[in-house]
Amino acid sequence: RATNTDYFFSIRLQCRVTGIQPGVTYLNSAIGQATINNDIDKIAISDSSNNGTSAVVDPNNDGNPSGVGENVPTPYRFGILPVHFLSLDATRPSTSTVDLAWKVATPTTASGSFTIEISANGTNFSPVANVPITNHLQALYRHRHQPVPGGNLYYRIKQTDADGAFVYSRTVLLQSTATQEVIIYPNPANQWVQLSSGANARNPATLDIIDVSGRILLKQTLITGTTEINTTTLPNGIYLIKITSSYGVQAHKLRVVH
Repeated sequence: RATNTDYFFSIRLQCRVTGIQPGVTYLNSAIGQATINNDIDKIAISDSSNNGTSAVVDPNNDGNPSGVGENVPTPYRFGILPVHFLSLDATRPSTSTVDLAWKVATPTTASGSFTIEISANGTNFSPVANVPITNHLQALYRHRHQPVPGGNLYYRIKQTDADGAFVYSRTVLLQSTATQEVIIYPNPANQWVQLSSGANARNPATLDIIDVSGRILLKQTLITGTTEINTTTLPNGIYLIKITSSYGVQAHKLRVVH
């Protein structure tokens, strides 16, 4: 005999705030609640400051909910983001070539193209190539960048929607082949940290993450130039990253801040 069973799901929704004007102070509360109807294309929004009465919200708590800038509707668009980046990897098959591969969740909706951006310092980026989105069910994309400049290279992917809105992937660091120094990025780390080294399949390295008491929390073999480590399970604090390879032993301090 079949029985009815209730199932509960946790769904994370993301939204973009658009139309914000420079120099304007918005003293509104955040979106209070969103009710998804049976038709997923219809999403009813309730913003406690935008749609409620002026007596309900007093953002600056001065006793006057009708003050300058208060209860002025904040422009926003609520909906499913067209692209969600799952990963971005960069490898250097030769000194003048970099191969990029990235994955996105499918289907991609209302999406226009990907722009590959490069930086020498991780701050100032410049576009180097454009990859159009022609198949909205395609999850894996690849691009070969050549010739590439010398030194350490930072890469990121910018995805632009059909309406001009855009979102960025994570930034990956590809170390120069001229040095075997290990580079840690970002530091402090939150959810992840990236290690860029001279490790490869022919010259692997061993990674140890050690806490302040000397315990080895993670041991891993590095066989690629760039390795991403999940740090979400590490408590806030200072850790020692030790890299052992044929070139010797390197130790670096890592700070984790959630």
